Amino acid sequence: MTEHYDVAIIGGGSAGLTAATVAGVVGAKAVIIDKERLGGDCLYYGCVPSKAFIRCAKVAHLMREADRFGLGAADPRADIKGVLKYVWDTIEELKQHDSPEALAKYGVETLFGGARFVSDRRIVVGDTEVEADHYIVTVGSHAAPPPIPGLEETGYLNHVSIFHQEVLPRRLVVIGGGPIGIELGQSMARLGSEVTVLQGGPRILPNDDPELTTMLEKLLAKELDIRVNARVVSVEAVDGAKRVTYETGGQQHHVEGDEILVAVGRRPSLDGLGLDKANIEYNNRGIVVNAHLRTTNHRVWAAGDCTGSPQFTHLAEAHARVATRNALFRGQKKFTDQGCPWTTFSDPELAHVGLTEAAAADQEKKVKVYRFPYAHLDRAVTEGEGEGLAKVVCDKRGHVLGASLLGPGAGEALGEFVLAMREGVTLDRLASTIHVYPTMNRIVRRVGDQRFLEEGLSSTMAKLFGSFKGRQAD
Repeated sequence: MTEHYDVAIIGGGSAGLTAATVAGVVGAKAVIIDKERLGGDCLYYGCVPSKAFIRCAKVAHLMREADRFGLGAADPRADIKGVLKYVWDTIEELKQHDSPEALAKYGVETLFGGARFVSDRRIVVGDTEVEADHYIVTVGSHAAPPPIPGLEETGYLNHVSIFHQEVLPRRLVVIGGGPIGIELGQSMARLGSEVTVLQGGPRILPNDDPELTTMLEKLLAKELDIRVNARVVSVEAVDGAKRVTYETGGQQHHVEGDEILVAVGRRPSLDGLGLDKANIEYNNRGIVVNAHLRTTNHRVWAAGDCTGSPQFTHLAEAHARVATRNALFRGQKKFTDQGCPWTTFSDPELAHVGLTEAAAADQEKKVKVYRFPYAHLDRAVTEGEGEGLAKVVCDKRGHVLGASLLGPGAGEALGEFVLAMREGVTLDRLASTIHVYPTMNRIVRRVGDQRFLEEGLSSTMAKLFGSFKGRQAD
């Protein structure tokens, strides 16, 4: 027997859940299919566990720093099993929102098993045949370690297995200085590991503003041993340790650890989908889609990591909303990730949207850059977290072209700049908006004030007032 639906969604991660919810809310007969469970990488291996893990590490860090606040400092014993219990309890609490029961409230059915296309309009899931008017593929991506000689034989941790540790490694070598490597590396250091980060390029977090990543690297140097321009060439087991050989400046060096965390390499999870039988074009980056997120099969759309897009949960959700709308309503809405924000949840956080100062220079754009240090932000000082800087890139009229923030709560404050870019709001208007005192988000107003001071607007207003006062005297 063949089940028929208005839309079938293949993949139960963030994009799939969003697509299924939208479809259910508008009254479509929808089914969501996943190999084993709903929630995807974000819930079980990515955003949720890593942020819970980061929180535990921050508490340990604050305990050690308590004497700064006039309290008795303590060096907490890292109970990795206890920390991971907190992580998994958090997942358990949140997974109810991503359950089949939650989707059933919107009329969405759930099937478990590997889905594969058997024709351009039909899939099979185990023994069940499914036919739908439209399909949305949201299968995500998975860890794919680089082909480093000796890595597989020696063994390693990744962003999945790190949350199943039994023992905290005394020494940890992190391969990769991107968001995963920095977030988990700093957290492991705060829980008690000696952490060395090997970054192949000249700086950590290469997609972010160079000025701010340099500042962050200096701050992290208090907790991590960061080695840049370090190209890993091999891994081997030596006397009970794991030795990583890397090359820098034409010379080879070694670093040993009790464990290795590989924080680089992902690829779309396309194996076994039968895309060829459905006439869906794909390559090593992912499924090929047009500006409307439609594939080469006119019945099929794709969203999230499997399209080769930047791998962010919030971007996958945004993809899914557009793809579902286009699929169900024959829409032609285009998707652009030009204003896609991101945050690395290091301590302090590093958040970004739009153009960096360096990117604007590369594009030969005439821009102005406004800065404000967190050291002059009252709330950051009261929290003892005054390290960092806010930078905003504007055109000559003050329209926001990009923003980069390094500081406490940077990811929260970034939202105002994202909205400003989307709606064409100037930095002056952001600065004139009342922000509660004292909050971290007042960094938005304070960096906006810099435009008022630096562009001569204050002197213009002073001259205007002088003229006005003179007329009154007459």
